[in-house]
Amino acid sequence: MDSVEPGLACGSDTSHMNVLGYDPRRYYRGRGAFESMGAGLDMAPGDIAFKSNFATLNPDTGVVEKRRADRQFEHLGPTLCAALDGLALPSFPQHRVSVRYATEHRCGVVVRGEGLTDAISGTDPLKDNLPLLEARPLDDTAEAAHTAAVVNELSAAIRAVLEGHPINDERRAAGLNPANVVLLRGCGCRIKPAPSERSPRP
Repeated sequence: MDSVEPGLACGSDTSHMNVLGYDPRRYYRGRGAFESMGAGLDMAPGDIAFKSNFATLNPDTGVVEKRRADRQFEHLGPTLCAALDGLALPSFPQHRVSVRYATEHRCGVVVRGEGLTDAISGTDPLKDNLPLLEARPLDDTAEAAHTAAVVNELSAAIRAVLEGHPINDERRAAGLNPANVVLLRGCGCRIKPAPSERSPRP
């Protein structure tokens, strides 16, 4: 099935948008909102969200050794997400962070506050054994620079909580990969699309 057009390989997010009548080339604004709302997080216009992985970081080298700390994570993910939900960002006290467990090693992350945009890159290097990335603005706007700074502080705050969490102490003692970083990718925002471009047939 060619969900958008013949020969164009699409992800499940853009494919579903097109099947439901919304041209992804016009409306798509990143995977993060799909993942986070799918995990049960509320989003309002202006919020940003990420598709996120619990991963294993070498704190001495800054290298992401495993992008997936463990696929058998259902018994740990909710507890770690609860530790991150509502995380304070000292430099950005007006912004609110929400984290919710999704499935396996995945979670949804939403940031709410003024001046945010989805025009930033993520922190996920996309392959094992590469350095953790910093979020960077994808355009020259003040909003993009501000959002990148917010997300980089968030990434550091998440690492600080997870590095010393008792679950990770137990995992290290058992010879297992610690889940000591959350990789943030697919920054997206919630949009208000027009009614479907495809009217139902009579």
